[in-house]
Amino acid sequence: MTMTKNSDAAQMKVLYSTDDRSRRTSLRILAGLVATAVIVAGAIALFAGGGSHKATTPKTRPSASATTANAGQSPYALNNDPAPSLAGAYSDNLKTAFLALYGYSQWVSNHPNPTLVANYTAVGGPAYKVELFNVNYLVDHHAHTPNDPRGYDGDIQFVKVSQVPRPILGANGKQVSRGGHPAFTGGLVTVVAQYVADNLYDAQGHYVQPGQKPGLAALSYSLVQGANGQWLLAQATVLNPPGGPLSVEH
Repeated sequence: MTMTKNSDAAQMKVLYSTDDRSRRTSLRILAGLVATAVIVAGAIALFAGGGSHKATTPKTRPSASATTANAGQSPYALNNDPAPSLAGAYSDNLKTAFLALYGYSQWVSNHPNPTLVANYTAVGGPAYKVELFNVNYLVDHHAHTPNDPRGYDGDIQFVKVSQVPRPILGANGKQVSRGGHPAFTGGLVTVVAQYVADNLYDAQGHYVQPGQKPGLAALSYSLVQGANGQWLLAQATVLNPPGGPLSVEH
């Protein structure tokens, strides 16, 4: 998933690189996100309106067996599982939309294809630029992140709508439509996630390079509607609340 401390894409750090100074951490969106199914059934509870979600999340992913620190094979080699549905990304509930986008972004990092980045990010925006860079990096290095056996929401500990989208009304006072869906202004979700390392593997499951270990983080994601009414990730900003990441849950 895309994270930046400002809106200038040129200042964003990349997710994977052989140069430590240019690495960035990722929501692995809310995978590893935003992808893995529109959230596995029963894995996460969604509540309407501006409420919050709390889940118990393991702190580490099952790791591949390795004979050295830089060797090993992923038990989750690239496969042909279908992309998760983006139906939830059309929801009036911004949390539902966000989780669907995050799950899809996770899947794209498992199955890198730069043409799919526009399916979950606003083209031309900060999130799109960073996600496109990262997916192209994976393609160029014949690599992918492993599927997460914990489910598509494995990173997320907490998510709430922090800015509720407002209906856009026309001259007649009725809500405008986008692609047959009600039109809204943009909105924000606040997330707390426990991000863990996702090593990179090739199509046969062989180790390529190590991932990051960003740890616990609080982030704010902005979402906007596309012309067809689907919500898209516009930008993610790392939060540094005085009380630490968990303080945003109160």
